[in-house]
Amino acid sequence: MDTFPGYQSIRELGRGTYGVVTLARPVPRDSSSPQSSPSPSKRLKATPSVESGKDEELVAIKRILAVTLTAKTEKERIREEKAAMRNGVNMSALREVKILRELSLPGSKCLGSSNIMRLLDVFLQPPNSDICAVYEYCPSDLQKVLSTTNSLPIKTGDVKSFLRTLLEGLSFCHDRGVVHRDLKPDNLLFTRTKVMKLGDFGLSRVVPDPGHPMSVEPVTLWYKPPEMLLGEGYYNQKADVWSAGCVFAECMLRRPFLTGGPGDYSQLEKIFNVFGTPNETNWPNYELLPLCVRGLKWSGGEGGGKGECGVELKDIFKAAKSDAVDLLEKIMKLNPKERIEAKEALKHPYFQNAPVETERSKLPIPL
Repeated sequence: MDTFPGYQSIRELGRGTYGVVTLARPVPRDSSSPQSSPSPSKRLKATPSVESGKDEELVAIKRILAVTLTAKTEKERIREEKAAMRNGVNMSALREVKILRELSLPGSKCLGSSNIMRLLDVFLQPPNSDICAVYEYCPSDLQKVLSTTNSLPIKTGDVKSFLRTLLEGLSFCHDRGVVHRDLKPDNLLFTRTKVMKLGDFGLSRVVPDPGHPMSVEPVTLWYKPPEMLLGEGYYNQKADVWSAGCVFAECMLRRPFLTGGPGDYSQLEKIFNVFGTPNETNWPNYELLPLCVRGLKWSGGEGGGKGECGVELKDIFKAAKSDAVDLLEKIMKLNPKERIEAKEALKHPYFQNAPVETERSKLPIPL
């Protein structure tokens, strides 16, 4: 298990292609432990440090290896880690650190700021100068809440609480020009006090100036908006709003909403089956999107088809109240220009109407 200066390692939480995550506890600054804080030259970010080692101050340390992990044996792992000195650091990890540094600035009291996973510290770990990013510890996530193995029932008030928190966090990011680009239940984390946090900003981007497209590969397929599926590189924060709608729908259905087959085309077919195919009325100039220009065909016809209607959402969400269905319709517009913004969605009557949102302490979070 990895050890880190300034922290007492407890156990390994996970190991992936690009690094290792370790549960740890900060060592008090006056401690005589050999795990003292790194020298200033090794620390990449000055942040307020935790001054005691209490249980409630557990942290997750993501050690971002300077080499991709493919090793299956300890000997291979050592050889790969030595090769780190000859390779660059994973760019998505650097992007996450950069964006969270901006979103985690001390003293921010804006609505939604408490719903972003906090970056507490960043330092370099010898001998390969791996980047170590220290985050607040979040032992659960929304996927665990929605899992069939979770015996805790989910009520309408719970869903309302989840959605408000998600939209507040998104609004905070979007006001600062950040697009998350990978919203899904797995990346909506919960602290041990049941505060929901937007996590995993490795695919996030700051929206560039007009005229500079972004890649369309990010976003897990079931949560990917139609404009990205059709190859639109000039998307914006509305892409996240669609993904939030998929999460909202999943909370109400207790299962993923738009589950197409493998590949972007199958996912588009699923979306169009529910919401109807694009036409000049519901999505002007859709035919100029890259995949339409290339002659993409679907069941509605060539290059976009006849604009057939989809299905009524109320027929899918039969147990949901009309205000919930209305909000979902506004969130999941095919045309991103017609899609509601996160901050505007928070003003929808859904959040004022009964039932009231569940108190945080009573949310069914498996910890």
